[in-house]
Amino acid sequence: MIKYEIKLIKMFKGFEKVKDIQYVYTPVFSSLCGVKLDSNNKVHYLLSGKVLVHMKVVHC
Repeated sequence: MIKYEIKLIKMFKGFEKVKDIQYVYTPVFSSLCGVKLDSNNKVHYLLSGKVLVHMKVVHC
């Protein structure tokens, strides 16, 4: 898993479950539905995913 540090601007759903998300996780390979995010630039993303223990983002 790849761990990305994020700055949460707005959460549309699920705020009552997780109030402070600081990291998102995604599989390493695209064949495992992993997502590649540009962490060097200040890019805004709209992410969706699952929160079990950590926030997990997949592309499938």
